[in-house]
Amino acid sequence: MPNTNNLKIVTVEQIKAHLRIDVADTQEEQELVLIAEGVEQQAFQVMERSYDSLIVEFGTVPADIKLAVLGRITTNYQNRSDERESKRGTTITIAPRSWDAILLKYKPTARI
Repeated sequence: MPNTNNLKIVTVEQIKAHLRIDVADTQEEQELVLIAEGVEQQAFQVMERSYDSLIVEFGTVPADIKLAVLGRITTNYQNRSDERESKRGTTITIAPRSWDAILLKYKPTARI
């Protein structure tokens, strides 16, 4: 059983529900936690914030941040990387604009 204590924004149960994975299915839980930890780290870096600063300012993690994190976890889980082969054999990077649009508004400098 993986250590899920490091997850701050979403829970393993929320991730599984979002991905439509049975909560009782623990087969891929270790990989899900690894992906989620990486995505949460990226989110905090993009926002230039800590979990504690979100809690102090908002009392909880705002719902749109949770949705952005779940969306990025879904993308990473389904593709197992941020790259795909196009039909022409060229590698393209998947970078949803909504990720930045949601997270950047929580940067302390963006709130001035």
